[in-house]
Amino acid sequence: MIGIPTYRTPLSHYVLLALLTLMLAVAAPGAWAKKPDGGGGGGGKPAKTAVLTVTASGPGEVSFADADGNPVSCRDAPCTATYPAGKTTVSLNAIPDADAAFSGWSGDCTGTGACTVTLRADRSVGAAFEDTAPPPPPPPTPRASAAGDSITMGFAASCSRNVNFWDLFCLLGGDQPENSWFNGGSSAVLSVIDRYRLEVDPDTSATKAAAESGSEMVGVTVGGETPRNFVDQAAEIVGQVPLPNRVEVMLGGNDICNRDCADPADCSNPLLDDESWRAGVRAGLDILVNGLPEGATILLVGVPRMQDLYAAGIARQQADSGVNCQSVWSTYGICRIATNDGTLKGESHAERLAAIGERQQRYNEILAELAQTYNGTNGIEVVAEYGDGKGLSVGTYAFGAGDINGGDCFHPSVSGQNIVADVVWGNNPDNPAP
Repeated sequence: MIGIPTYRTPLSHYVLLALLTLMLAVAAPGAWAKKPDGGGGGGGKPAKTAVLTVTASGPGEVSFADADGNPVSCRDAPCTATYPAGKTTVSLNAIPDADAAFSGWSGDCTGTGACTVTLRADRSVGAAFEDTAPPPPPPPTPRASAAGDSITMGFAASCSRNVNFWDLFCLLGGDQPENSWFNGGSSAVLSVIDRYRLEVDPDTSATKAAAESGSEMVGVTVGGETPRNFVDQAAEIVGQVPLPNRVEVMLGGNDICNRDCADPADCSNPLLDDESWRAGVRAGLDILVNGLPEGATILLVGVPRMQDLYAAGIARQQADSGVNCQSVWSTYGICRIATNDGTLKGESHAERLAAIGERQQRYNEILAELAQTYNGTNGIEVVAEYGDGKGLSVGTYAFGAGDINGGDCFHPSVSGQNIVADVVWGNNPDNPAP
């Protein structure tokens, strides 16, 4: 038997064979090709995105750019846009409509400043807008007019003496409109219109053409003569060009001083009762509220305290030897119901002064009542300077010796005119700092 030799394959041959097999596999086409996302082999992941939702509420819109840079405008309904997730940032702009305002952001933005969101995940932003009233038009330039008597006309304001013949030349000069509390142009008086020009509008215009010395509120006919009254002056005021939008009424002193007695049983020309006074005021107001422009203001200045006149005059003559108030009162018949310290029409001086005080207060109360009644008629503001009678007003101020002039010891001096201007302006609704 012939033996067959046995061969042993060395281990190194097996190693070489394995390496050759691996090299052939690497060289095979497509062995390392990346499978497309979503391919049948599984394993691929979709790209991440983030959604931005924007909601605008109210009168306005939000603008921003989408992922391709196209502008987006969002109002009324929610808007959405999709972006690659990650570090993508989007800036949003809030744009209010005309007569509207941006109120603020909500959601992923807050406050009212700039809004920029980074879209690492879905984001939601809200923007709120609100209507805003248009700014009010500037107030019209005041055009003021006065209804008044000799106080408004500055009668004898600068007169300081009356005992010498030549002193009377000042008194006989009468009206001194330049010293009027209302619109006097004298540097000695800071008038109400001066205050308007300094504190409200430098272009304020004014006239007291309707005012006249001797005028009354009611206008009682005595001896066949009827003084100019509120009705007459109101009719002139509503006919003025340009038409005033501010009217200041200061009447009533002569309604007291031109009367002969307090009690109707004692004379035919007594102090006016409530209804007579009320009717006279209403008649003038009816003309003004129907003739002035909407938005106008009527200021009813209080009736002065005529009951203080006598005491102020006596104090004035006692302090100045160049002044004799009792003589001039008697000689010229100045407000004798208040200045005659004897018996008049069977009534004592004390009785008359008490009656004057009661009537003066009541006249002012009626002015306040009627101001409330007429206020707002045809869009016109009506104000009583007297108010409730508890504060300082022309109707509550007690005029003293230095407040009346030394000519007739009756009308306000230059100092008194300044006081009237101060008090009236303090109660004027146009005063920015009453």
